[in-house]
Formats: sequence, structure tokens, C-alpha cells
Amino acid sequence: ILIAVAVLKVAAQAMSEMPLILLTPIIPFFMNVVFMGFVVMTMAFLYASGEIKKDASTGQGSVEFNETLHYMMTYTLFGMLWGLQFIAGVGLMTTAGSIASYYWQRDDMPRSPIKTAIKRTWRYHVGSIALGSFIVAVVQFVRLILEYINRKTKNAQEGSAVLKYFMCCARYCMWYLERVLK
Repeated sequence: ILIAVAVLKVAAQAMSEMPLILLTPIIPFFMNVVFMGFVVMTMAFLYASGEIKKDASTGQGSVEFNETLHYMMTYTLFGMLWGLQFIAGVGLMTTAGSIASYYWQRDDMPRSPIKTAIKRTWRYHVGSIALGSFIVAVVQFVRLILEYINRKTKNAQEGSAVLKYFMCCARYCMWYLERVLK
């Protein structure tokens, strides 16, 4: 309890010394909005590249994709997962760097610890953030594939308790692995 109280005390001191630290989550939020806009636009262009087929008997149309478009959509989906994790990682590293700079260099603290943390993040840590976000994105992608398989085999799972148990265990293990990696 004493350690927790000490941590909270230092965190409150850091926030009083650097009030702009409360605004640091806003930058990754706007970066995520812009990035998601790009991803949605890319997916819309890829979807529009499909071939429209009209069923003569019902009169309904559907869009069919060739193999290349499937791969491009899959690549874009994985890039979205990786990009979102990368932006979150940069935001977390910047915040953690400015708090660590405050804690370890209180006496000779730079004039702008947040600016220093941003520079330090982009100069020294961007590779580690990219690797970590790639690993988390791979696990998230596998989770998405498992969810797709789960939805497609819903009827088969109703008839087989073993298959349902296996899918539940696999989905839980991947969820747990993602949480541990994050």
C-alpha cells in the first residue's frame, strides 16, 4: 500500500509539473481517426473494384472479388491492425518517456519533457514499437480468422460438443495471448 501511495504521489507531482501530459492522448486519437479514414477509403476502393453480378431470377446484385482483391483486402486489414497498434504504442511510449524523464531527472529536467520524450521515442524506440505492434497485430489477425471460422462452423458446433469446446479454448487462448502481449 505504501508503494502504491508513493507512485500516486509522484504521478500527481508529475501532472502538476507537466499539465500538458493530460493532452497527450488527443494526438494519437486524431492520428487514429485520420488513419482509419485512410483505411476505410482504401477498403471502399477495393470493394468498388469487384465485379457486379446480377441474379436473373431474383434481380438482386452481388459483388464478386477475384483472388487478388481478396489478398489486397486481407493485406489492408492486417495493415489497419498493425497501424492502430503502432499509433497506440507511440502514444504510450511518449507518455511513459515524459513521466520517466520527470521521475529520474527532476533536478535537471529539460524545459519541455514531453517534446524531449517525443524526440527520444522517434529516435530510439520506433523500431521496438513497430516490432511489438506487429506481433500484437499478428495475434489480432489470428483472432479474426478464428472468429470467422467460429461463425462459419456455428451449425457444426451445435452438433459437436468437442468442436465447440476446441473453438472456445482456441479463441480464449488467443484473447489471453493478446492481453499478455499488450
